Amino acid sequence: MMHPSWYYDFFEKIFDRGSAYEVEADLLRKQLGGLNGVVVEVGAGTGNHAAAVLKRSVEELVLINCDRAAVELLKHRFYDDNRVSVQWGDGFRCDKGPWCTRILAMYSLVQQAKDITEVSKRIRSLVGQVYGGGAVAFEVIDAEVSKAEYPDGLVNRIYEGSDGFMDICSSYREGKVRISYSGVLNGKVCQYTVQLVAPELTWMKQILVESGVDIRKSQVLDSSDRRILLGGTVYR
Repeated sequence: MMHPSWYYDFFEKIFDRGSAYEVEADLLRKQLGGLNGVVVEVGAGTGNHAAAVLKRSVEELVLINCDRAAVELLKHRFYDDNRVSVQWGDGFRCDKGPWCTRILAMYSLVQQAKDITEVSKRIRSLVGQVYGGGAVAFEVIDAEVSKAEYPDGLVNRIYEGSDGFMDICSSYREGKVRISYSGVLNGKVCQYTVQLVAPELTWMKQILVESGVDIRKSQVLDSSDRRILLGGTVYR
């Protein structure tokens, strides 16, 4: 998925959560049962989770993204760390069989998916890339919390500064969250919509089990209880 050119700079400016990434890296390590072997992040974005994970004794970290702008950002950010390799491609469409020991996917798992069927296919593909005894960890969006958190059509101004402003309009409908950005930055009109599939947690856990994952206790990633970390050990 290709984000518009302004998206990454804006994301870093507005959504830099600082120490939250450190906390989430500890939760990822716990959910993955350690970080040994080849660890893969699919949809690595600007590398904030990767940077935090690298502080936790990672042997090898592979970052995959289908957005070439993100790939260049990641290469620049981690150019001097020989544990890191960056790949352009769709990590959800890999059929070469097991090749790594750990896979994690944060927002990317549910972002811009058409429906829960596509999310299910993504999960099965990712699990299939992990050796038996390895582990997976996925961020999901809780449907029940999303229904209350995203009242249809509510517009909020999330940024206003000397370089412009940005409004956000969020809504939940039929298992999907739509987040629309609209504003002006540095004299340019900026508009973009992100769609997130928000399935029921019981359904997500069922898919993981059916895909061959011995799931661990889920972890809550934010105070709203909307972002949930699921995962566990892959068995074959």
